[in-house]
Amino acid sequence: MQNLRFQVFDVEEQSDSEESLEVGMLIGLTECSLGQIVSQTKVTKELALLNGEILENSTITIEAEEVSRTNEFVQLEFCGQELDDKDFFSKSDPFLEIYKMGSGESDNLVWRTEVVKNNLSPRWQPFRISLQSLCSCDPDRPIRCLVYDHDSSGKHDYIGEFNTSFQEMLKASSGDEVMEKEMEGAGEGRKREGERERRKDGGKERREGGRAAGREGRREREGKGQWIKGKSRREGGRKRREGGRGRRVDEERKGGRKEGRKEGRKEGRKEGRKEGRKEGRKEGREREREKEGGKGGRECGRGNGSKVKGREGGRKEIRKEGNKEGRREEEKEGGRKERKKEKERKKERKKERKKERKKERKKERKKEKGERGGQVKWECINHKYQEKKKNYKNSGYIVLTQCKMEKVHTFLDYIMGGLQISFTVAIDFTASNGDPRSEHSLHFISPREPNEYLKTLSSVGEICQDYDSDKRFPAFGFGARIPPDFEVSHDFAINFDPKNPECEKILGVIEAYKRCLPQIELYGPTNVAPIISKVAGPAAEEEKSGRPTKYRVLLILTDGVVSDMPEACDAVVRASRLPLSIIIVGIGNADFSDMRELNGDRGMLETEEGRAVRDIVQFVPVREFKKAPPNALAKTVLAEVPRQVVEYYGSKGIPPGTQKPSSPLPQ
Repeated sequence: MQNLRFQVFDVEEQSDSEESLEVGMLIGLTECSLGQIVSQTKVTKELALLNGEILENSTITIEAEEVSRTNEFVQLEFCGQELDDKDFFSKSDPFLEIYKMGSGESDNLVWRTEVVKNNLSPRWQPFRISLQSLCSCDPDRPIRCLVYDHDSSGKHDYIGEFNTSFQEMLKASSGDEVMEKEMEGAGEGRKREGERERRKDGGKERREGGRAAGREGRREREGKGQWIKGKSRREGGRKRREGGRGRRVDEERKGGRKEGRKEGRKEGRKEGRKEGRKEGRKEGREREREKEGGKGGRECGRGNGSKVKGREGGRKEIRKEGNKEGRREEEKEGGRKERKKEKERKKERKKERKKERKKERKKERKKEKGERGGQVKWECINHKYQEKKKNYKNSGYIVLTQCKMEKVHTFLDYIMGGLQISFTVAIDFTASNGDPRSEHSLHFISPREPNEYLKTLSSVGEICQDYDSDKRFPAFGFGARIPPDFEVSHDFAINFDPKNPECEKILGVIEAYKRCLPQIELYGPTNVAPIISKVAGPAAEEEKSGRPTKYRVLLILTDGVVSDMPEACDAVVRASRLPLSIIIVGIGNADFSDMRELNGDRGMLETEEGRAVRDIVQFVPVREFKKAPPNALAKTVLAEVPRQVVEYYGSKGIPPGTQKPSSPLPQ
């Protein structure tokens, strides 16, 4: 049986490429057979150098476990609360590690979150992990979570840990059950701490308590105490006493009660005196008016008629003037009232807008809650502190705010569900390819060996046609002058039938290509945006259906630099929202740096049209496969398509279609 080799490297940064692992970074290696691992389930081997020398105290442990086939993933989101501060001059930089506990003492690290700087209540980014990686599809399998304070030296400070299981995590997805693992008395401990703080600053608290009691006394009087008009100062005195007995603040502090009563009485007396004086003055004025009114009436009765008329006329004039002034005041008041009403209306409108926004936010939160469910909370325990400190409670809390199960479908699921891959070809017929009649031209048809265009069409097309039920491929050309007017076209059908540009199988595309070459004039420029937009049209119609029926792949064969780079980038950004992938194959030895940009090597493509939703472009230069096996080019060209298909339908939430029923057996 062939041996398996395990090599351990020392790398500063994580890298997925094998080229980054050099021999100088090798720590050690070991070999064993698959039979040894499977039979023992756990094998510990010593590490050795390349020359066979055994390294002292250096071992590697290999565990084997049965993997159940599943495509279920879980999305988790954690946050911390009140974590211990391990730094002197700043706050901790916490991160979380999740371990799947093995059958023995060993634990396997399955996830490490990012570091949140200077935050004792961090919220880590949500992440997705397969159920197989998290718990080997066993919901009761123990999971250990450890929290550290990140240190640039690599010696991270241990904050605490907790044990759980996936079954327990699922409570965060139910929404009905909210479980909080808190030690009894944690809340009471915090209350006692608050009491100690309040006792330290007792004088200040008492003063504040007294003022609060006074304010409450005033509120009590204003609420109840609509002062009765026309009463004597004695009523004012009674109100003073009532004010002194105003509602007291229900204080939790014993030290502030006495001072509160005193302050309340003082405030009550002051308010009572003021109100009493006001009421007394009002009563005095009313009595004086009553006396004057009585005298005037008696004089009118005694005097002659002229005096009475004079007085009556004077009173009428006064009334008229009073009425005029009253009207003016009413008009002014009316204007003020209108302005007030307008202001009130504006305020009401603002309130309504705020209410609408709140409602929208509530709806969004409800949706989020519906998606996220409830929360699960664990105490973060530092076992060293727990053993040494009697009053130790915990080192903070870790909360699982989201636990969402996702079934990630595979490319095969969509193909089995009836998805068809529609393959479209676009060939570069610009003058930079050279005269097709010359042997040095990239389009030269040799009887001995096919050119690079034909090789690519044959190797890639033969694989793609197996995923298309009708096996008909639209084929276009760009950058040539075409008959009958010989005007430059960037999206012409190579069979010269614009109504039906499809060719029968990949052999039909090859034959149409050979017939097309003698009839056209190679010209330019190399514009690819028109052909991308042409193929994106039918893809947009497929998107509207909302079903995984047809996914389009555009294969562009070109020999050089793209002339319409800004327009091409815009077209790619728009196409990233559609069921479409673009494969660009570079023919010849030209500069393909622009293709690298379309390929997303410098990050996700971003233009005035916006940011690309996903990476849909795969660029492959043929010159790198001259010495490779025949199928290597096709394998590389189509490597990204399955992932892009799954990524597109997954982002839209579109599951695979129902599997096609098998044809009935002949009777």
